[in-house]
Amino acid sequence: MFDPQNITRRFNIVLCLILLSGIIIAAKVVFIMLQKDFWNEVASFQVRTNIPIAAARGNILSDNGELLVCNHVKYNLFIDFDYTDNNKEAEKRVLAKKDTIWSNNVKKLSTELAKIIPQWSAAEHEKHLRAGMALQKNRQPQRREYPLFPRNIALSYGQYKQIKQLTILSKPAAYSGLKIKEVKERKKLFGSLAIATLGDAKESETESSNKKLWTTYGLEKKYDDILKGKDGVGNRIKSRTTVEREPIHGKDIQTTLNTEMQDICEQALHRKLIDHKGLAGWVILMEVKSGDIKAIVNLTKVGDGVYIETYEPTENNITENHALGRRMEPGSIFKTVALAAALEDGKIKEGDSVLTYDGEHKFYGKKLKDSVTPLKGQVKYGLNDVLMHSSNVGMVQFVTDRYVEDNEHGRFVETLKRFGMDENYKLIASEVTPSITNIEKTPAKSLTLTTMSYGYSVAMTAINMLTFYNTIANGGDQMAPRLVKAIVDGREVVETFPTKVLRRNMLSKKTVKTLNAALVSVVNGHSEKRTGKNAQSDKVLIAGKTGTAEVSGVGGYQKQGKFNLYSFCGFFPADKPEYTCIVQVLSHNPGGGGSVSAPVLKEIAEKISAKESILPIESAIDTLHPMLPTAKRGNLTAADYLFNRIDIRTKENGEVSNSPEEPSWGTIETNENEIVLSSVELKENIVPNVVGMGAKDALFLMRKAGLKSSISGHGRVVSQSIRAGENVIKGSYVLLTLKP
Repeated sequence: MFDPQNITRRFNIVLCLILLSGIIIAAKVVFIMLQKDFWNEVASFQVRTNIPIAAARGNILSDNGELLVCNHVKYNLFIDFDYTDNNKEAEKRVLAKKDTIWSNNVKKLSTELAKIIPQWSAAEHEKHLRAGMALQKNRQPQRREYPLFPRNIALSYGQYKQIKQLTILSKPAAYSGLKIKEVKERKKLFGSLAIATLGDAKESETESSNKKLWTTYGLEKKYDDILKGKDGVGNRIKSRTTVEREPIHGKDIQTTLNTEMQDICEQALHRKLIDHKGLAGWVILMEVKSGDIKAIVNLTKVGDGVYIETYEPTENNITENHALGRRMEPGSIFKTVALAAALEDGKIKEGDSVLTYDGEHKFYGKKLKDSVTPLKGQVKYGLNDVLMHSSNVGMVQFVTDRYVEDNEHGRFVETLKRFGMDENYKLIASEVTPSITNIEKTPAKSLTLTTMSYGYSVAMTAINMLTFYNTIANGGDQMAPRLVKAIVDGREVVETFPTKVLRRNMLSKKTVKTLNAALVSVVNGHSEKRTGKNAQSDKVLIAGKTGTAEVSGVGGYQKQGKFNLYSFCGFFPADKPEYTCIVQVLSHNPGGGGSVSAPVLKEIAEKISAKESILPIESAIDTLHPMLPTAKRGNLTAADYLFNRIDIRTKENGEVSNSPEEPSWGTIETNENEIVLSSVELKENIVPNVVGMGAKDALFLMRKAGLKSSISGHGRVVSQSIRAGENVIKGSYVLLTLKP
């Protein structure tokens, strides 16, 4: 039955409760406000603002997209044998339990560690750990951060995960004491290959604070702003971080370097340096039509028979990059430049000749003698002969006399500058600018011009000399050297650096024809005394010029007296040039450009020409014992194309794309009578399964998914540190383990 009084009573009770709650809340607010300073202090310990969220550094890629350099994280592990807590009783309880755990299990832990880190035996691990435990009892400072191993080493992610599961170390940090420090480094996928050019990027700490800084060299420094990205910002409350501004991850740079050609050039130079006992050597290989640098090698002697590529300063390495960062008097390889200047300025022409007498001639009160291959008696030299025999006497008559007669010393220098012989291409930050003597300001202009004509009184870099010779090979058009061709963000090319003609028709067709014939004769001419005969090949036609220059007092070499720079610069195939190459070796041992550097270029030319030769596939078919080939899982589009090229039919399980830009991915099975291609759908933002793939396909798919990868071992992928099927966290690191 409806009772108004009962309802009113209940309403009053609820109203009183609400008013009472409001009074309590208001009182609590007043109480908290009175303790404002206290709570602000508490909050300051709980909240950290403007926490940097690191951006992932971009990768460096080869000409065909292979990873050359990527991010890699290693881990340094330490043990804190102490425990600190404001509650002293709690501290005593934890320490007591911790000591018991370590005392009872240190022997077992040492045995387990020896299996993962076999550099030290179980006994050595145990001795080291017990020494750390003793530090805690003696309250030594080192007890708070004691290395887990006898020598502090950085571990891979896989090793770190294994060690985290061991006895003691799998327990909470309060009892295990395990501390982890991440060490970011740049992983070179091909070891030291081209490292002086690729450079390095390292994290370091300032002495005044723990602030991390990047120190960079080579391309890492040149393109640092693109590679490093931009850190994000977050706020941390206790252990949770909220993102205020997402990091902008660094973009990748795609270089023009080709790993196979790089390896060919390095191996050829390395063998010669060991054989000749040189101090240092460098090689640059350039594609004629594009100006692309396909290989750049810098090797330095660091011990008896030991040569490495490094950007670090050593006794024999006074620059980050010999090929780009060292300028020296080039010697006789400069004669080609001097003749080109005289031809272009109309001082000489094809068919001109000069006379020499026993390889000697007097110039301005001084006697000059050919030391390389002087010919007896009166000899008539044409342009080909002067280069073929590297005649200083002939060069002075062809070049110096002609400019001196017209009192145009300065015009010669102007022409060299028009050729770009003093240009800095800024390929890397440490590239230096060549220098050319200002003749007009020298007291003896004619003598200076004399020495310039055969490669002294000028200081050139290898890249400048190579670029000039490449102009001859390219029919007179000078291409800009190119080392980076694109900036890539994931799969998208965001910027390209197109090939560039620096000087159209820099050399006339007549000059190119004359010099080409002369350079061919240096290597393949009729004279037994031609200086470039050691570059002659029956497999590929090579053209080029030798050079030997005496240098002294150059940086770290001052203590060791005088040295020679042995050079050979040329192009191949000479009848249809595809590549230009320069080889230079610095040595205190006797020799010459023809005997030291020319054979290196010959080996490079033959191997690259052989690599690019295409033989009919029929020559490789065994018609008596046909066998179906096997293939790794991965890019089905590429595999299907190759199988079709060799007339092997495939069966498709699911649609396989014909487009190289959007290839299909999956597994490849070879049965008794057929090859089955089974496509697998790649889901966006899901970690792909790359187990069973080769390194190239696996790295590509991980990069496509937004992950940063590194590899360990060779062969096929047998495991990936982030499981397939998990959601992708952009910029995360994944370790791919490969085995044969």
